[in-house]
Amino acid sequence: MAIVVVVAVVAGGLLLGGISQQSAVSYETVKYSPGMMAGAQALSATSASSYPGYPWASDRRLISSSGSVAKAYTPDEATLSFSVETLSKDASESQAKNAEISAKVRNAIKALGIADDDIQTSSYTLYPEYQWDEFTKKSEPIGYRTSNSIQITVRDFSLTGKVIDAAVDAGVNRVDNISFTLSKQKEAQVRADLLAQAASTAKSKAELIASGFGAKIKGVYSASEGYSYIPVYNKYLAMDSAGGSAPRAETPITPGDVTVTVTVDAQFEIE
Repeated sequence: MAIVVVVAVVAGGLLLGGISQQSAVSYETVKYSPGMMAGAQALSATSASSYPGYPWASDRRLISSSGSVAKAYTPDEATLSFSVETLSKDASESQAKNAEISAKVRNAIKALGIADDDIQTSSYTLYPEYQWDEFTKKSEPIGYRTSNSIQITVRDFSLTGKVIDAAVDAGVNRVDNISFTLSKQKEAQVRADLLAQAASTAKSKAELIASGFGAKIKGVYSASEGYSYIPVYNKYLAMDSAGGSAPRAETPITPGDVTVTVTVDAQFEIE
């Protein structure tokens, strides 16, 4: 025996949750045999299992919740960024002067106990420099500028100010910034601790929600994490120290705390 079913065909595709007013709808009468109906039911079951995350495609009973934890930690590393800049009419001369000053800077920093591996070149540039000439009304070349940017990692914060002063005295003419961060080892431990706390918070909230409906949590269905960590930056600018040899106080540098935030979003199955 054939079964008659009325099927609505929506022009432009299937719209979930309703049909817009602009959609054109036509109706057809289609005859299905019992065998065709069994095949359709099997296809429907397969589709449902293929999309377990969607309520309309799954019979799972789910509760969604999230847990977020934010804590402040004392950084255990400081990163200092310096630059040595030289300007000469000849490119080779500009490079040679820069190399000489940069070597003095490295030696001055190493003399404070900073290891070679903690002193690295982050960028190196050489380019022609121009200056506007009011008489000719155009930019005229004035030489070649060499810039050597050096990055230093300091783990003993009592040396931070000393490193800055030694670098400037040796010829650094630009201190770009200072950032206080967590070392990779400490950051990994902090992240693991906060993940566990955020997950526990998400589970506790889900259990409270479920109990309010007279249900119980059966298990975790899905979970994802969010992670936020921003180092503390202190902008600092130092000009050439040439022209004066009078004693001066050590540059005071005080690190601030860094805040780490971890969020866990989860779905729980309920009985």
